[in-house]
Amino acid sequence: DPTAVLLCVFDGHGTCGTAVSLQVLQSIYYELDQRCEPGALQADPAATLTHAFEAVQGQLWACAAEEVIRIDARDSGACAVVAYLRQKTLWVAGAGDCTAVLGVKGESGTEALLMSTDHKVELPAEKARIEANGGYVRPALYQDGELYAPARFFADRQNPRLGPGLAISRSIGDLDAERVGLIPTPEVRRHDVTAADSFLILASDGVWEFITPQRAVDMVATFFDQGKRAFDAAKLLIAHAAMEWRANEGNYRDDITAIVIWLPEITKALESRGSPPP
Repeated sequence: DPTAVLLCVFDGHGTCGTAVSLQVLQSIYYELDQRCEPGALQADPAATLTHAFEAVQGQLWACAAEEVIRIDARDSGACAVVAYLRQKTLWVAGAGDCTAVLGVKGESGTEALLMSTDHKVELPAEKARIEANGGYVRPALYQDGELYAPARFFADRQNPRLGPGLAISRSIGDLDAERVGLIPTPEVRRHDVTAADSFLILASDGVWEFITPQRAVDMVATFFDQGKRAFDAAKLLIAHAAMEWRANEGNYRDDITAIVIWLPEITKALESRGSPPP
């Protein structure tokens, strides 16, 4: 569809996280481009994106059942956020803790508008599903008033070594965790883009660990307001995230991925592609 663009961030975790995230990237695109019915994505983006996430999970199960396992997603997975922009309508599908944020012009400057949910295990609905499947959610641990360890869920309260020990309740992969409530099903949000919407940020949790959505929007807005490239704004955001990891965690840091697009620029281009020739 020349009037649409698809943007994806996948953040792998676990022993085979890199391989799983690459497989998910390829499979999501294949599902949307080749496997779904012609026109399905345009007709019902929310249902089609949801089906794609769940279909890729099915493919990973098939891989795990092979005699020679190509992609082992039993204890590895990928958090995902996928944005589908068709002319001036935006859909965002998310599973896990990759996050999408809009920069929206307001009276006091550019404001952050979250377009996705971080599926942390302590969220009431997520916790309830895990417990209904026999899992146990260990509460977050604090030391001297500061977070020491995030909430995680386990198959056996008495034996946490049995895993899965994940802090997120949704992802693609993590097959062994499905039996205790993990699901690949994304939450999908729709947003009609207006003149107030300046840009969209998609990023892995390595960006958001020490940078709030509003702070990220403030950084990117400076580039937008000065007419600079979205690519350079993304590079700045990644650099700041890396510096925060260095300051807070020394030599350790999580994976850091970010995509930034200027919405007025891209929606104008997409609309022009859909206009009939003069």
